[in-house]
Amino acid sequence: MEKNQEQSKMVNGVFYLLNPSDNQYYPVEDQSEKFSTLNKNAVKSQEEAEFEREFEKRRTLKRMGNGSSDEEGPVPGGVGYGSFYTDEYKSRYQTGTVIAVDIICPQYAGGNVDTWLYLTETNRTAKGVEALIYYLGASVLGFKVFDWARDDHWQVTLSAHELADYLTTKTIQGSNRQVLSLQNQTFIVNTSQGKRWRNQVFLFNYKNNSYSLVYAYEYEATEMEQKAEWVGAWGPIVETFQDSYQNTNPLGFSYTYMQERDAMDTWTPFHLLTNDISYIRNDGKGFQNEFLLPNHSFAVH
Repeated sequence: MEKNQEQSKMVNGVFYLLNPSDNQYYPVEDQSEKFSTLNKNAVKSQEEAEFEREFEKRRTLKRMGNGSSDEEGPVPGGVGYGSFYTDEYKSRYQTGTVIAVDIICPQYAGGNVDTWLYLTETNRTAKGVEALIYYLGASVLGFKVFDWARDDHWQVTLSAHELADYLTTKTIQGSNRQVLSLQNQTFIVNTSQGKRWRNQVFLFNYKNNSYSLVYAYEYEATEMEQKAEWVGAWGPIVETFQDSYQNTNPLGFSYTYMQERDAMDTWTPFHLLTNDISYIRNDGKGFQNEFLLPNHSFAVH
């Protein structure tokens, strides 16, 4: 089947977004204001607030060159398992880039998780976002958006209850697995203030069979600023806070699709994150590989 190339389209005044997993367009509902209000009014637990502070502090230390790791990649704890972009592919876009993926995310992480564990990704831009599933110890999963373009990085927090319409079960490598389907986008737009970059996060609503725009933000940046930093080096990863994890429920990502836009604002067709443009990193945090389809799909436990 020939792949659709346009990332989105307007039909009779309705905005549609392409889902690369089935090559179909789905209507989009803009709920970014709703989720922004939810985030502002959210009452966060002490543990959750501590997680945000520690995550942000260690990310900032790394950005300032004071991180504890000599390897490029995210701090705080390390990479339990996941895909990193090659240097060449990290910069292989000019005016836009997208990552679309299903996050394999059981309700509970299970095992010996007694601090924090999360599944995150970047779309290769230094000022893009991380749209992540997180677990705080034995607590149920949640969802957050961390925006690198802002000083107030944390922008969206959704509870398991608020995520209910966005979670579904898919058969992946012979097993039924709960997933959250998202698109993490960064691209240049024309505005009344001139050309600006826009970060967007979409979640697929399985109840309504549509996409929800849950976050959007516009800002100024150069192409060099988007490509110069270590931020944006990692694709889908399981990231850690503690030294060793054992016997967790299977966690990971399924069918990671990438897309990039050139200087003429032309999008490539979506393509899988393969092992010629990425590599697997494992920091030895105890995770065992359950399956790997290099390098777009994997699960660990």
